[in-house]
Amino acid sequence: MVKVDALGNLVDPDEARYHLLRKYLEKYSTVSKIEIVCRDDEVDRFVEVIRDFARTGERGDGRVFVGEIVRTVQIRTGKEGEEAL
Repeated sequence: MVKVDALGNLVDPDEARYHLLRKYLEKYSTVSKIEIVCRDDEVDRFVEVIRDFARTGERGDGRVFVGEIVRTVQIRTGKEGEEAL
C-alpha cells in the first residue's frame, strides 16, 4: 500500500508547500492508495468489498479503477502470469 499526503485544491506548485502545510494544517488530510492485482474472476468481488467498506457517503470517498495487467513476472523465481501471483 502506498500512502499519499494531499492538500487538494490548496496545493500550488509555485508556493512553498511547507508554508501551506503550516498555514492550512486544519485542512490537511491523509489519503491512501490501494493497488490490488487479482485474477479476472475475482475482480467483481474485490470491487464490491472495497465499495462496501470504504464508503462514508462523504466527498472524497474515492474511486475504483479496474485495468488489465499485460504481463506479470516474479523477479525472484521467474514465474509468470497467474503463477507469479
